[in-house]
Amino acid sequence: MKSRTLASLLIVRQLILLASVLVVIGVSQWLILRNILYQTVARTLSGSAGVLESFARHLLVKSRTLESASVLPATKRTHHLYSAHSIHSILSRLKAPGTEIVVANAKGKVIVISPDLPKHTVLTPSSSFYLWHGRVVITETLRHGQHLLGYLWMLSSVSSMNHILFEDTEIFGAVIVAVIVLFAAMGVFSVRRALEPLRPVVASTLRIAGGEWGRTVPVPLEPQELRELSHAVNTMSVRIQESFAKERAISDQMRRFVADASHELRTPLTAINGFLGLLDTGDLNPEETAQGLRAMRRESQRMARMVNQLLTLSRLDAAPHHEFHIRPIDLGRWLTEIGPTLEALCPGHRLHIQPTPDTVTILADPDRLSEILFNLVDNAERHTPKGTSIHLEIGNSADSGWLMVRDHGLGFPEGAQDRVFHRFYRGDRARSGEGSGLGLSIVHALMAAQGGRAEAENVAPPGHGGMVTLYFPRPA
Repeated sequence: MKSRTLASLLIVRQLILLASVLVVIGVSQWLILRNILYQTVARTLSGSAGVLESFARHLLVKSRTLESASVLPATKRTHHLYSAHSIHSILSRLKAPGTEIVVANAKGKVIVISPDLPKHTVLTPSSSFYLWHGRVVITETLRHGQHLLGYLWMLSSVSSMNHILFEDTEIFGAVIVAVIVLFAAMGVFSVRRALEPLRPVVASTLRIAGGEWGRTVPVPLEPQELRELSHAVNTMSVRIQESFAKERAISDQMRRFVADASHELRTPLTAINGFLGLLDTGDLNPEETAQGLRAMRRESQRMARMVNQLLTLSRLDAAPHHEFHIRPIDLGRWLTEIGPTLEALCPGHRLHIQPTPDTVTILADPDRLSEILFNLVDNAERHTPKGTSIHLEIGNSADSGWLMVRDHGLGFPEGAQDRVFHRFYRGDRARSGEGSGLGLSIVHALMAAQGGRAEAENVAPPGHGGMVTLYFPRPA
């Protein structure tokens, strides 16, 4: 079954709407014309009734006189009143063919009636015209002074008017058909022209679906719906391109991480397996055995640290705000309390905590804050020369409290400050054995989970080194 196109659907709906409007107009016009024709006939009959009114009143007076005098038998009086001569005399005064009359006295007894009407016709007096058996009927009330003499009804057939209405309906029907045909032809041309700008959008969408991510279509000035559709297609194309680019970047990072993790794990495992082999052969003296055990402990600690980092990132991915206990912390006092622990993390470096006269109060989880700072100090300790200093500074900014960790190492690779918090990113691949590239990623994830942020930059010349600044929300 062939599917319907948008153009055909729009044209059909427009034609249905047009036909409905024309039918409503035609029915309204037919009703209005019929009412006008009936009113015109009623006015004509009223004028004719004025001509016959005196004659009908004379018949009613004569009828009352005859009935009162009882000069003739009833059958003869009736024959006289219903004689063809009387009816012909009344109708001869009219010039309108098809007009009929009925004259009745005050009691409703018919005195004169047209021969084409049934003898027992019963009509109702009315102040306006009405229809009766295909005839327009008007009523004239006849009086003599204050006395009611009777009624005069004038009737005219509506057949001629119905003929006019039928011809009008035929003409209007032909006009409707012609208008619909003309409108259909014009509608096909108009709708196709209106939908023509949609073709590039369809073609571009098919190309995007075929793999040309990032392809855009021209955005027309009008109509608004097509402009919005073009914007939506362009936005979708760019988003798809960005998504695939991000996916490729993540895939590259994963491949690098797998290579680094394999190297990280292979080196200690190889050393441990080799030493275990030597222990099994019994070729080591006590000093060599002690040295090997120390190396095994060091390598196992490196592997445990990597596993813990991966578990931390996995938990933050699953529930970034889970089990966080945010509370106000006096950052200066907290650093004084944790200072000895930080010094133990960097025995080959000098740790300087810069005092500040202002009270710096932040909102954070104390345990997570300790984890963040341990990662930063450990990262500085492993990537800066022995004997250099690691500085900790705190302060207040316009809308947050901050904590900065600064070292005197080589700093971050030029242009990589925005990428150092990416997972698996390692700026110096020659030092692959010194870390997994996960420490700063953990810092970034923990800060985001607490409503803060982390920024990395190099110390401005003539100084050297790198610094990471942590921004925390402050209590309201």
